[in-house]
Amino acid sequence: MKNNCRKMSAAEIFAALKEENISAEELAAELNIIFEDYFTGTVRLEDTAVTINFLNGQKFRIHVREEQ
Repeated sequence: MKNNCRKMSAAEIFAALKEENISAEELAAELNIIFEDYFTGTVRLEDTAVTINFLNGQKFRIHVREEQ
């Protein structure tokens, strides 16, 4: 599995610690990185969704949406 997402920079981490807003796309990208590290299978980022295909054939799609 190849991770096509970039890691957060120190400035972005600092901004997150200061509780600045992040977009749904940014959160989905962070979840994609975590899922790639944790699960065995294919993990793919698509805008604000992460698709996971497990080796046993199960498929999941997780959508990220900011609540107002």
